[in-house]
Amino acid sequence: MSEFSEVRKCVVCGATFVAHNWSRIYCSQKCGRKMANARARQKNLEEVIAQEHKKKVKGSNMKAINELAVEAQKRGLSYGEYVGRYEYDQ
Repeated sequence: MSEFSEVRKCVVCGATFVAHNWSRIYCSQKCGRKMANARARQKNLEEVIAQEHKKKVKGSNMKAINELAVEAQKRGLSYGEYVGRYEYDQ
C-alpha cells in the first residue's frame, strides 16, 4: 500500500504544506477552525435573514395566494394577470 503525500496550498492562509491525506485542505487545526467558524457565522446569518423574511411576509397585508386565485378566476383572469393589475396598484 502506497502512502499519500502531496504539497498543497492552504485555502485559508495560503501557506504551503504537505498533505498526508487526500482530503486535507488546511495547513493546521487553527486554519481549519477559522474556516469552520466562518461557515458557522454564514449559516447563522442566513438563518437570521430567513427569519426576518418570514416575519415580513407573515406580517404583511397580502392576501393568501388561494384567495387571490379565486378572485382572479371570478374576473376571468389568470393569477398573474390579476396580481399585476390589482394587487400591485394598491
